[in-house]
Amino acid sequence: MRILHLGGYKAPTITLAKYQRALGHDVHLYGQGADYTWKLPVVAPVEEKAQLEDLLLAKFEIVHLHISLGMPLTSRNWAEDPRADLERIKASGAKLVYSSYDCDLTDRSAEISDPNSVCGRCVSGGDEISLHPVCAADGDREKRLALLNQYVEHIFLGAPENLSLAQKHRSWSWLAQPFDLEEIPTPTPREPKKGQFNILHIPHRPAQMGTKVILEAIEQLKAKKLPVVFNLLVPELFFDSATILSKLKECDLLIEQIGRESTGALGLLAMAYGKTVISGNSARAKSAWEQLKMNPVLDSNPENLVARLESIVREPKCTRDFGKRSRKYIETYHNAEVIAQLSLDRYKQILK
Repeated sequence: MRILHLGGYKAPTITLAKYQRALGHDVHLYGQGADYTWKLPVVAPVEEKAQLEDLLLAKFEIVHLHISLGMPLTSRNWAEDPRADLERIKASGAKLVYSSYDCDLTDRSAEISDPNSVCGRCVSGGDEISLHPVCAADGDREKRLALLNQYVEHIFLGAPENLSLAQKHRSWSWLAQPFDLEEIPTPTPREPKKGQFNILHIPHRPAQMGTKVILEAIEQLKAKKLPVVFNLLVPELFFDSATILSKLKECDLLIEQIGRESTGALGLLAMAYGKTVISGNSARAKSAWEQLKMNPVLDSNPENLVARLESIVREPKCTRDFGKRSRKYIETYHNAEVIAQLSLDRYKQILK
């Protein structure tokens, strides 16, 4: 098959393309955006300077769209002309599919709705840190999805929060974010250093992630004289993949967020490195997606976060077991080779 991956973050998109190519398919990429996960080799041409119209002349059978509905579809702004590029893809004869790996279709955060909002300031270790502004989603997401549904043959869903919207489409299926485990060697299970429990939080979207509540919880732990070493990554380092990886490898526990029902890309990456993760893993999400019942991520909310953290810090040996289960979960459900084959099988069904 000739496949074009359009948009998206580099890590999942390039990983999927790499493994689809390994299975003998002609795969190209266009318009991948910034990525805060890890460095990946470019495994297919990334024709950033080409026009979408020129690429479509190559007669792709599948165009796989990965971008959030709040991002531009190509170099033109989605808000200005959302239908034109979709019409070009349709006219080319390609079948269009869409992937939603994270919670990018729905966002109920009040701060997100205000393009001029700043998520506030927080204090950690006596230093005041300015958290970056949160960009507003561009327009009505549900209306955008309704428009996209007119052109998309199938939706691949990787976030239970988006289930109600995906179910409105005539064809959808679960597809987890792929991880290239060749690039992430199996970690050696370890326990925290005696008298030092290292906790990491990377607030790239602080309002959504509950950063203020997380910081308050850390201060409560410190007030109880618990041996917590807290690292808060500042905005300037959010897209520095080397720093991200270094901090992830050093930490004993990642608090990804407490504002969503399922785990995001950063939490999954930490799991691949064998880390204990606090994030979204709600009962409702587990009931929607069977594989999440095996997910060892510790679901937390503002009410139970302090108690959850205190129990882990007081029994640090538990992180060894959680870390082993985290890696096993990624190997079982996020293996890129398996995800690539699942996507190709679905493409074939669409092309019949």
